[in-house]
Amino acid sequence: VCIDVAGPTYTVTATVDDAAHGSVSVTGNTITVTPNEGFVPNGYTVTSGTATAVQSGNTFTVTPSSDCNIRINFRAAYTYTVTFVDNGGSYNETATEGVPFALPDEGDSNCDDATFLGWATGEYTNHLTGTTIAPTYDAPGTEKDITAATTFTAVYGTVAPSANYAALKL
Repeated sequence: VCIDVAGPTYTVTATVDDAAHGSVSVTGNTITVTPNEGFVPNGYTVTSGTATAVQSGNTFTVTPSSDCNIRINFRAAYTYTVTFVDNGGSYNETATEGVPFALPDEGDSNCDDATFLGWATGEYTNHLTGTTIAPTYDAPGTEKDITAATTFTAVYGTVAPSANYAALKL
């Protein structure tokens, strides 16, 4: 005979290191953090009981081994320079960590007859033609979480992109 026995249930509560930096809510063993503008969660401290937690963005999943209180710590969000390189020119914008950053909707409209496809962060040299092309790109308007200074390069196509082929121009 097999009997399912539920493990012990522990109560998880949460606080913040400074209410001016943000707030928290708890549902079961999940702490959801709502940072105030200019702040991001920066780890946790167990202030009573015993537990561990895993952070994923603004969510902490707690594994308690007793009733516990978790204090969520905050720090000031970093700002980063985002550079856009487009058809030989470039310009900079500023992105704040933890705030979704939308990629521009358009590239340089004077890029021959090519169609603007999006923005790439990586590039490589096509060894057959010797040209630099972008291996992957994000569509215009895509929201990114910028976590470091980043350079995006405009990607243009001279044919409609497909799963098999897209002629790209940088």
